[in-house]
Amino acid sequence: MTNTTYLSSGVRELLLSVSSVTNYKENDQDQLSIEKIRQCLSVEEMGINYLESVRRLDVKILSEIEFMFNKMTIEQFQSYYDNDYYCGWLKNRKDLFRTFSFLKNNEIHLATFLLTCFTERNLGNLLLLQTNTVPNLLRQIVESSSLCTILGSDLTLLLQLLIGSPKSINLRNVYWHGFVQYNEVSPKFIYLLLYLILQIGPILNGKIIPERQFISFDRFINHSFLPT
Repeated sequence: MTNTTYLSSGVRELLLSVSSVTNYKENDQDQLSIEKIRQCLSVEEMGINYLESVRRLDVKILSEIEFMFNKMTIEQFQSYYDNDYYCGWLKNRKDLFRTFSFLKNNEIHLATFLLTCFTERNLGNLLLLQTNTVPNLLRQIVESSSLCTILGSDLTLLLQLLIGSPKSINLRNVYWHGFVQYNEVSPKFIYLLLYLILQIGPILNGKIIPERQFISFDRFINHSFLPT
């Protein structure tokens, strides 16, 4: 692993605090749930203790989620999840399956780029159930009281750990701002985010989600921005 890094010391410690191997052994008694994952979080008076939470997740949860997805083929994943129960709330759900395909081909960077922007867009749409405006920053979206009301505090706290403040794992920013290098981020974090996104559909239970319009430049088609 390279000694050069562009990450802050705190975030790099978080990212490197997980095991590089999957040490999970399948157990018929194990049952993944948001509640089970939430129990690993260390939440103190000042907020989430990020390092302790990641260490607990690494011991109890991350390998289990990675194992679950690793044993699925691309076809099995799509067959199981490509339905309205899990994906009815998502816009452009094909990107979810492209993300899984990237993961199966060990293209971790591409999977993270796609999943984080996909997550940002869809979580922002969720806020329109309660408000007319969506914050500009992903951190503001996952920290909003509206999202907590819609999804519940357990799932919202887990999202804040992964894609929240600059002191969190902050997956979106460390990738999109070019801070990470090869092998600095475990795929276990991306698998966890993927799992969380797939749990939102059952929580929403068929609610119709509004969709923000994309920016259009059609009105500028006949406009010349440069002097003649």
